[in-house]
Amino acid sequence: MPAKLPKTTATSAPDETGDRQFITALARGLRVLQAFGVGDDRLTNVELARRTGLPKPTISRLTHTLSRLGYLAPAAVGEDTACNRTS
Repeated sequence: MPAKLPKTTATSAPDETGDRQFITALARGLRVLQAFGVGDDRLTNVELARRTGLPKPTISRLTHTLSRLGYLAPAAVGEDTACNRTS
């Protein structure tokens, strides 16, 4: 089982400026996945933005990418503002 990442907010996120090995885009994508709690099977992009502290346009791109990779699924056909957790 992978190690659980610490919860972060926009102001407490790790700073990549001091770490050349840190991949900010990956950290943001993982923050989106972490936003899904135990009972959360479906979240909107607005809710994901609120929970992660990331801007909504960033959330939209991340959820699109995570959906294309199979980590999230669109909540309904043509509805790109909500995602279902796949597992």
